[in-house]
Amino acid sequence: MKQRNLKYDFIKSIAILGVILGHSLSLVLTRRAEMQLLADYLTVVFRVVVPAFLFVSGILHKKGLNFGQILMRIKRILSPYVFFAIVMTIIYIALGDKTFLSKYIFRFISCEVHPVYYYVFVMIECLFIAFVCEKIWGYREMLIPLYLVVLIYSIISANFSKEILCALNISNNMVDFITYRNPFLWMHYYLLGMIFKEYNLERFIVSNKYVVRILYVCLVLTYMVFRYFNIGDLDGLNSVITMIVCLSGIMMLLTIDVSSEKWMYLSSKSYTIYLAHVPFYYFVSLLWDKYTGFSIPVMVVSNIVILGGGAMLVCILGKKLLKNKSYYFIGS
Repeated sequence: MKQRNLKYDFIKSIAILGVILGHSLSLVLTRRAEMQLLADYLTVVFRVVVPAFLFVSGILHKKGLNFGQILMRIKRILSPYVFFAIVMTIIYIALGDKTFLSKYIFRFISCEVHPVYYYVFVMIECLFIAFVCEKIWGYREMLIPLYLVVLIYSIISANFSKEILCALNISNNMVDFITYRNPFLWMHYYLLGMIFKEYNLERFIVSNKYVVRILYVCLVLTYMVFRYFNIGDLDGLNSVITMIVCLSGIMMLLTIDVSSEKWMYLSSKSYTIYLAHVPFYYFVSLLWDKYTGFSIPVMVVSNIVILGGGAMLVCILGKKLLKNKSYYFIGS
């Protein structure tokens, strides 16, 4: 049991490191045309980080909870978000954002204070849908049917959701907003984690670890070949092949033996780091908009230090200053 916990800590740690590295690179990729080739090929590798978080969250899903307990779990997700959402709103106002109050409120409740915060919305969505379905059909009875329904709709969504929204003349910003919060895009990863725990599938994955690893490498290479020849729908977020690569990536991470308890420290701070790095991400994006003459390596390293170091500093200071109350404010 201890080994399994360490393995999940490892996956969460790798995922949050992927978030920091991915955002550090994206801040450069969007500003330097010569980096576009790297963006095209690396997107599918970094896309696994959010599915990995959702998969582990599904493993940690508690069955048999009542409505009050679900509300408490949602509160534990929302409380740190509210803290950082207020921080981001203050930053926007201080920098002269003249958005109407109604728009601030909409951003706040839809987890759009910054686009990166969509994950908070998705987590609550997955938790609540799984809870409702359990109450209607029973936990084990609903797992496989619900997973298959969500998976099928995820495949359909990956092919057509953006086209349908565009056909309805919805603006590009709203298309992205809706797509990122579409439960069919994300929830099958959460449900897979629930199934993985309920049916104890870890032994099967580990016993076939070389097959799983080879499959992951082959799928990544297949994506890159498709990208090179521009074959099919290769949307880095919302495509069938991306979804398949993410699923195989999660399985590949499960095949890695983990013995060091040091992963537990980073894992326990992963939600805080996710929330806390966003203000630094925002400031760095403003910095590179103003100063465009730096070399790519300098920009990437600076981003990693500022985003990762800043988020860890928030964790350390928050725990030191707020002690046992820190979780409710910053998630540490």
